[in-house]
Amino acid sequence: MKVKKIIKPVTECLFLSAVVFGIYGYATKAKAKESLLLKRYKKYYGVTSSWLLKNLSNEDSIKKYLESSGYNKIAVYGMGSIAELLSKQFEQYTDMEIKYYIDRNGRELVYGLNGLEVVDIDGMAGMEEVDLVIVTAVADYDDILGEIRKKYKSLKVVSLEEIIN
Repeated sequence: MKVKKIIKPVTECLFLSAVVFGIYGYATKAKAKESLLLKRYKKYYGVTSSWLLKNLSNEDSIKKYLESSGYNKIAVYGMGSIAELLSKQFEQYTDMEIKYYIDRNGRELVYGLNGLEVVDIDGMAGMEEVDLVIVTAVADYDDILGEIRKKYKSLKVVSLEEIIN
């Protein structure tokens, strides 16, 4: 009889503890995800802010970088808003062009900005050779570089952030 009186409160206590730890775990994961998103957005803000400031002072760091390195045929990794801005910037260049876009969802996208083809990393093998891949997904640059290096060891890859800064 005394055992039954002890088991019920202990069971309730264990159940409540499990609920509390579950809520705590969920909140911790949500906060970590929020922190990661905040870091990503800060990275993108920093790149676009620096880019805009340089353009407003008539300094085209992209063109300068490409010309000084002799890069004319470019592939762009990423299909987000930064890639769209870069595409607009390239409309001003007469001796350099974007040949195609690369994106992890390239098989689903097929055509990207300005009607150019979009491929995934595997699909790059069937595309025209380029001088440089510019990664606009700057927050994921290290991972993207690693994926490209696995298949295309000698291909020059640079983050837009590096070009801008």
